[in-house]
Amino acid sequence: MKEEKRTVGNLIRAVREKKKISREKLSWGICSSATLMRYEQGERIPDKFTADALLERMGIVPYRYEFITSDQEFQYRMLRDRIEKLQKIDTKEALLSIEQYERQTGKKEHLHNQYIWAKRAEIAAEQQRYSEAEELFGKVLAYMGINEVYDSELGAGFFSACEMRCLYGLAEVIFLQGDKSRAYCLYEILKRNLEEHPWDVEKRREYYPHILYKLAGQEMERNNRGTAYQYLTEAKSLLVENYQITHLGEICELLQRLQREMNESGQDGELDDFITALKILEAGKSGEITEEGLRLWENTARRQL
Repeated sequence: MKEEKRTVGNLIRAVREKKKISREKLSWGICSSATLMRYEQGERIPDKFTADALLERMGIVPYRYEFITSDQEFQYRMLRDRIEKLQKIDTKEALLSIEQYERQTGKKEHLHNQYIWAKRAEIAAEQQRYSEAEELFGKVLAYMGINEVYDSELGAGFFSACEMRCLYGLAEVIFLQGDKSRAYCLYEILKRNLEEHPWDVEKRREYYPHILYKLAGQEMERNNRGTAYQYLTEAKSLLVENYQITHLGEICELLQRLQREMNESGQDGELDDFITALKILEAGKSGEITEEGLRLWENTARRQL
């Protein structure tokens, strides 16, 4: 029997069939199901960005696989890397690079335009221009084929890394504008999406604990202290396991508050130690982690796990 040639199309088909995802759901907003079938059958070869998006929707990290790319695709990848770096240190230069990227890719390039508007939205959010960021995230959703972001069916969808980042970013800017009811609705949809796709480990690790943290606030407003405590405890555990500190201090302080309100005793001392460790971690200049802070983090984290 002749061995089947290994291609990116073979990989996409194998993963899709293993996870029992239909072509229609996987290709939604990226390409037609007929085009996906041609990729899988080797009749056509997807460009790197299409292949990445399809794999990311199935919880596969594309950089773990090497694909042959064209010189043009390599240049786009390098330009994206430049934008990512500049976004953290020089917003003006990042925006100029985004404009350069837009000129090179052209207005008809679906996934490239999705990325362009996502970057502009993220920069607007970082500069606290939340209303503008919400509008820009809306442009990304249009490229995703989403007409109503609060549609319950959204929770059953499959999202690439860029798409999930944009949906979470949208929830954040809506929350920061004070419209908590809309934000909570979107957080709930994203929570259900991650729970229904447990194999999507990377997205779950990156977003799930932060979504739980935000939804714990909703449960506290509803006076559902038990559920809030459950969400916060799980969020804290997940962050500790992955050595993440974003929101961890706030989570610990909320847990302390809930423990006191619920007359729970015996854990205040542990949380005090943990909050102290976090403060030491943040004590270094420019956010650097001090050696003392790292040692205290490791010792405290072991007790928490």
